[in-house]
Amino acid sequence: YVMLETIREYAAERLAESGEAEEVGRRHADFFLGLAESAGLTIEAEVAERYDLVVPEQDNLRAAIDWALERDPELGLRLAVALEHFWVAQKPFEGMRTFEALLADTNDLPGDLHARALRVYGGSTFIVGRFDEGTGLHEQSLAEYRRLGDERGIATLLERLSRWELVQGH
Repeated sequence: YVMLETIREYAAERLAESGEAEEVGRRHADFFLGLAESAGLTIEAEVAERYDLVVPEQDNLRAAIDWALERDPELGLRLAVALEHFWVAQKPFEGMRTFEALLADTNDLPGDLHARALRVYGGSTFIVGRFDEGTGLHEQSLAEYRRLGDERGIATLLERLSRWELVQGH
């Protein structure tokens, strides 16, 4: 492992010296956005879920999100949203931290992306037991979907919020 880390550091230095690091980073992030979207891990997906595409690429997906956090948070959010079921099913704490960081530095997001990001962030937050925070994020997502007039998004959030109300006995 130490040898691989040394090689990675050396390669990163050479890439930085080449002046092509920005272009390579963007191409890497774009590629992994495409991979994540093709995995069908969102409620909007019309294909079967393919965890087998993303699980082996977790380090590359993290690297792409980290790159985007510094340079293109909107791309990072699109990538993180595409991993919706992965965060909830396998890495909810990481998903929660990822959305917290990405949403902290973004303004003027497209409404649909903002609504979806809040929904996924709320799902990750809720699944780790932070129910009030997760519910609040789901309520924000619902408000955004209502503003957009997105009936499917509204229905999804109403269903999630109503399930929580039933669990609480309300």
